[in-house]
Amino acid sequence: MSNSKNDLLTAMDGQSITLGWNTIVVYNRDQINALFIQQFAQKTAAGNNLVVPDQEIPDNHSSSASDVYLSASDLALGPPLLSFTNANLDTSMAALTMQFLSGYFFSIAESETAPSTICRYDGVLPDSNFNLTATLDLSKTEGNISDAGDVYLDLSQASAADISVNLVDGQSNIAQLSTYFQQLFAQASDEQKRYLLGSLANVDSSNPLNPTQFALRTQPAPTASSNLSDKSYGDGAVVLFVQTEASAGGTTGSLPSSGSGFPYLIPDDADSEGNALYSGAVIVESATLFDDIIKPAYLTQIGSDDVVLETKLLDNGTSFPASYLAATSGHISGGTLNESWKFYEEQPAPAPAADITVTVHTSDTDKNTKPVRLDITGMTVKPSAQSIKLSWPGKFDQFLYQLHEQTYPNDFKDVTNQTISITYPVSSTSTPSVDPGSNIVKVTNTQSSTSITLGSYPWCNEIDDAEYRDQITQDLSGNTYSAIEKLASLRVPDIDVFTLSNMLFPNNNALQLSDAAVPGDMALFGRINPSATTCLLSPLQATVVASNPAQSSLVNDTQVFTLSGPAGASISWSLSNNADICTDDRIEGRDDGISAIYKAPDISLLSSASFQEVITAVAVVDNADGTTSTYTASAVAIVSANPINVNPCFAYAVAGSSTPITFTASVVNKSAEDAGQPAWSGASDTTPDSAPPGVYTASYTPTLSTGVYGLETVTFSMGSVSTTANVLVVKQDIYPTLHVGAGTWHAGDTDPDEVVAGNLTPLAPGASRQLAAIQTNMMTGESTDIASTPGCTWSILGAPLPDDGSLGTLSTTGLYTAPALAKTTCVAIMIIDASGDFGYTVIPLLPGKAAA
Repeated sequence: MSNSKNDLLTAMDGQSITLGWNTIVVYNRDQINALFIQQFAQKTAAGNNLVVPDQEIPDNHSSSASDVYLSASDLALGPPLLSFTNANLDTSMAALTMQFLSGYFFSIAESETAPSTICRYDGVLPDSNFNLTATLDLSKTEGNISDAGDVYLDLSQASAADISVNLVDGQSNIAQLSTYFQQLFAQASDEQKRYLLGSLANVDSSNPLNPTQFALRTQPAPTASSNLSDKSYGDGAVVLFVQTEASAGGTTGSLPSSGSGFPYLIPDDADSEGNALYSGAVIVESATLFDDIIKPAYLTQIGSDDVVLETKLLDNGTSFPASYLAATSGHISGGTLNESWKFYEEQPAPAPAADITVTVHTSDTDKNTKPVRLDITGMTVKPSAQSIKLSWPGKFDQFLYQLHEQTYPNDFKDVTNQTISITYPVSSTSTPSVDPGSNIVKVTNTQSSTSITLGSYPWCNEIDDAEYRDQITQDLSGNTYSAIEKLASLRVPDIDVFTLSNMLFPNNNALQLSDAAVPGDMALFGRINPSATTCLLSPLQATVVASNPAQSSLVNDTQVFTLSGPAGASISWSLSNNADICTDDRIEGRDDGISAIYKAPDISLLSSASFQEVITAVAVVDNADGTTSTYTASAVAIVSANPINVNPCFAYAVAGSSTPITFTASVVNKSAEDAGQPAWSGASDTTPDSAPPGVYTASYTPTLSTGVYGLETVTFSMGSVSTTANVLVVKQDIYPTLHVGAGTWHAGDTDPDEVVAGNLTPLAPGASRQLAAIQTNMMTGESTDIASTPGCTWSILGAPLPDDGSLGTLSTTGLYTAPALAKTTCVAIMIIDASGDFGYTVIPLLPGKAAA
């Protein structure tokens, strides 16, 4: 379904669509999200991004209920990105998605009848498809505009019922996570939970378009796709209905409802490369345009006190006709005709020649000398053909005074005051255009060319000399023309829409208008152009692979960041992180003067599988007046230890389960895609054609051919680059009975479940971790650590035979030592006692290589 500019203007022809509001300001979803990403980079640079630290979620979980809780660490939330799949003009709902960008989490199952066990371990990256979604009603932001007012998207406005997190399965588990994140948002600082939609400033009360009050709604785009993978999925707009100084103290307009036919005001025209030409619009109500902007300007230019211009509605049969101006009375003055001739007129013999003087001047009804005075009743100023057209029938009667005086041979006077019909139809067209630099609407006036027609003038037939008659005609026409010229050249003033075009655009972003038309209301279209108004780094967010000499030919550990902004700036670059990783010599400006190349740290320096760094550019501009202006822009680099990540890294499953496990592989920064064709081993490829680039999925059904348990592997590879995930498959009706883990154990005063959930941080290459195995006597309730008990057998699941230490080493007492070079993201360790009771744990491994 097309929504081109021409289609939109045709639909607006002769109508007013503003529903009684003075203006409407619209901008689309992509631009909102770009603004939020900018702010996210700034928040991250200032340490105000939302991060879940080492945390059990929910923290009040209890083994008295069979449930799953999370043990999370450094879960970093990305920027809120809006979509309008559920938007309508009734409720103004917007769907919000926040990606989890980095960190990791364990899913831990607890039960009244069995020990807590790790059922899943996941590492987090932007392409891991872990998201928080929420529904917000943006209409809550409507209100008055004070001298300085900010409008925010506040994450804490979402209720727990409106939040969903896909880190776990099961409705009750999701509900617990939703409650946790709602509390996290509520307790967060304003700098963390608020994203600025913009500032609504009451900056110029003399401007009739200065905003004073507003209501905010959301609207889905008519061209939005219902296919999740399509670029236009969830496309839509924020619509601001704005009351301005033109209606100060008056009532606001009404708001449209779903199904009301209210148009989507952003055209979908694109350039030859498919890039959208428009991302926003400003609509000025026809009544406001004609009554509050054009009428005062016309009255000033006409300069007559008796002119009355009334605002009326077009009689075009539509439900909401546009407004126009009509002159119901009044005059406009031209020049003054005042001619006098003296001549001698021959008389029949024997009478002497007569001495005659003829005087003609324009007059009023009392014969006083007055300028030409046009009655402009019937003049109209209307929207027409997307412009503003002034029309006047141009027919009026002008009084003329004539004095015919003879002084010789005898005196007499003949004084008359007659009328002459003058016809001069007037029309002019005012065509709007926009100066993109200032967002000033300028209107160019074009006059039609017609001629003056004078009626008959028998009163001067006694003037035999045609020269005198022609002179009167010429001068009267000229004096009439000066009045008509004033009328035809009435100019629509420049219209300053700067305040409107900057509504709700923070960080000096502005809607740069490019197209203007007046089909009924005045319609202005354009796009947000940050490069014209502020500094912006591109990309704002990028995922980069850690530098790894062993895979240097297979991964791309660099990223170019480019600054757009003021020309001639001197730019300095800096790099920071909260992971205490050295940033020296890893960001360097390039010869083009506007970009820098960022290099990810060496993999051996990472303390987790992923983390964030902030790239900052400071641009200093020397101004013409000798001062300097400083601009700052930031972007976020998410560093991944591995070029390919597979989630879950570990899963626990029961053989024969009817519910398959879905694995997701993400190729970081698409860096390994040139290494070969994607391939899954141990699972069936289920990647849909609509999958985002670099994201692949597979399905695994737990099976166990022999034995009580077994470690199955699922591997995703591209050429020689691969990553493997582990699945511990256990025979049906067989359950772990030991609490196994690295949590601190104190007999008698420690809950055995804390052993399972404690100290789950990734283990550095070559480092060691002592494990405990707690066995509880079901009769007495007494718990004992049997890690060093003779007869107990510890093993690294999946270790090769003979064991070459590639997965690390494990002592007979449960002391695990990580390998010097980790080749997997985690290891699963099991202990079995002499009676066959068993338990297991999972230890995440840090990437990199142990120091020599």
